[in-house]
Amino acid sequence: MNNSIVGNALVTGVSGSFGNEIAKHLVSKGYRVLGLDIRQNEDAVLAQSDRFDFKQCDLTRYDELERAIDEFSKSFGPFDVVVNNAGVLYSEPLISFKNGKLVRHSVEKWDEIIRICLSAPFYVIACTAKYMVERRKKAVIINISSISANGNIGQAAYSAAKAGLNGLTKALSKELGPIGIRVVAIAPGFFDTKSTRSVLSEDQLSDIRKRVPVKQLGDTESILKAIDFVIANGYFNGKILELDGGLTI
Repeated sequence: MNNSIVGNALVTGVSGSFGNEIAKHLVSKGYRVLGLDIRQNEDAVLAQSDRFDFKQCDLTRYDELERAIDEFSKSFGPFDVVVNNAGVLYSEPLISFKNGKLVRHSVEKWDEIIRICLSAPFYVIACTAKYMVERRKKAVIINISSISANGNIGQAAYSAAKAGLNGLTKALSKELGPIGIRVVAIAPGFFDTKSTRSVLSEDQLSDIRKRVPVKQLGDTESILKAIDFVIANGYFNGKILELDGGLTI
């Protein structure tokens, strides 16, 4: 483990499987990490680290998020790395047949998914970029998107939110790039995580493995290596890095 602080990093959705591993990875690289999540973080390794600070926060509430980021930034300065990882995988067809009648997609769930997967990342970027610009800090903002942005059957809300996140990434990369702030996205395909297994059966996962050219689901190590690449490559900006084993070729 690196014994010196190399910079500040923010990871949202830190209590989830991806977020937890990303936070531990950045801590091991020498970053002082602020983790945000609406759920309590229970990782013992992170809890024992003097480089990790956790704030329980509803990312869809701008006032809560702003307070958490302001408190950290005023104490330690702007972030060098921001990872917008928080999100909720959700599936529901536009029209379905239930109990003998046609039912529309839940408007409440549409609003919820858009708030969590698109509005919240925008709030995070707005709050953190303010300090970066004030201090003239060169930094990188990494949005965790999804290949669902290309459009998945039965995932209208999730696909729309991730497509919006890709558009936000490209727009802000042009706006912030000239002042040294890169904005990129990593779009995972099908990864072997609890959230994936909660919505897909083993038969569905087996079929996906057959369709992926490398014949396997992704693992967390692939995400961590992608994050390292994005951080290290100062010329990588405004792009969507699809990490899907070649599924969308």
